[in-house]
Amino acid sequence: MLPDIDYTTGIHKLWEEEEEYQTAVLEGIISNIRHIENPEILKLHFNYLKTQGAFFVHNDDYMIKYFGEAIKEPKYGVYSFQGRCTLAARLAIPIRLFDNTVRGFIGYSNKPADYAPDEVFIKYLYPPKNAFYKGRFFYMTADEYRKAVHDEYVCIVDGIFDKIILQCLGINAVSLCGSSLTEWHTRYLSFIKHKIVIADNDVAGRRFSSYCRYALENCIEILQPETNDIDEFLRDDKAVVSFRKQFEEMKAEGFLLSRQLMI
Repeated sequence: MLPDIDYTTGIHKLWEEEEEYQTAVLEGIISNIRHIENPEILKLHFNYLKTQGAFFVHNDDYMIKYFGEAIKEPKYGVYSFQGRCTLAARLAIPIRLFDNTVRGFIGYSNKPADYAPDEVFIKYLYPPKNAFYKGRFFYMTADEYRKAVHDEYVCIVDGIFDKIILQCLGINAVSLCGSSLTEWHTRYLSFIKHKIVIADNDVAGRRFSSYCRYALENCIEILQPETNDIDEFLRDDKAVVSFRKQFEEMKAEGFLLSRQLMI
């Protein structure tokens, strides 16, 4: 049996002891790696990630310091059998169950400039299936899910940061942590009346959107004009104002028809 780890207490302790450091690194990741230059949008991202307890893991011993020796158990997916931390040099984003219990972390990193072309790079690292099967859960807190049920709509995206920017703008959103819609996702989403897919502008995104509209009732789509994803589109005040206006129009119409975003 796996030992119990109190992730929540560890996250709180980490931020209490290293708030200045974590604040500087998190702001740096948002501005220099995520390339978000608008100060207001940067602040929205920072506040959301901090509230969720996201933090940067700067070496192999960092997770042990705040979560104890038990975190080295390979089945958690945080450490390899060789004792290397898989989250080292990555932003650790907590993932939660529907009771808001932290179950593990998504490790985010952008590809370094000096990365060898023939090396396999993984932008988002997830815990192993026995620790957190992402096909059974999605990136959305319990409070956000209840609000989406109450408001009778949710935007479905595949990317973590696509979900974050929409949520920051006060728009209910859920990330499926990839481009797969599972039976579990379908069940959870069935309690929300209107589903709006905002997929990436690539082959996987188009396939994902088509399947969502086929598998889910009351499901429409928002098509983006040029950018690859909605996170990339919502990078300045003009785009945010335009998107909000068009989204409110769709909401007033009862989310009846899909729409192509206008710049």
